[in-house]
Amino acid sequence: MAKWSTMKETELAFLTGLFEGEGCASLCWVRPKGEKPYKQPRLDVAMTDIEPLQALQATFGGSITLRKRQQAHWKPIYRWGLQCLKAATVAMRLFPYMKSRRRKQALLDILSHYLSMPDDKFKGALKRSDTHWRNKACHE
Repeated sequence: MAKWSTMKETELAFLTGLFEGEGCASLCWVRPKGEKPYKQPRLDVAMTDIEPLQALQATFGGSITLRKRQQAHWKPIYRWGLQCLKAATVAMRLFPYMKSRRRKQALLDILSHYLSMPDDKFKGALKRSDTHWRNKACHE
């Protein structure tokens, strides 16, 4: 798969379908010791087949981890994960292809969270002017 900035629309649609079927988008509370708690967006996909996860990693970055088996006879479970600003940027890229209302709302929560932050937190990757996802969401 190509990097997400130069990939074909069909490849992006495939990865969106994979995320929509097997993935999870969330805003998690992070409580660093001695610091104020804050919300951090996270995208995850977990499955027993590592190849689709490697395609996600090659395209969007992130990491793949192996989850410890809870039963000896279970297959190993691999998890691809992405967080913070990268997760918000990927959420914006996946949003137009999402069909599930619940999954779209989870991505919308992540995007709204990042768009409500001060401009200095964006580091040029995600800007308030990138609102095509918001306009599309309002008309569905």
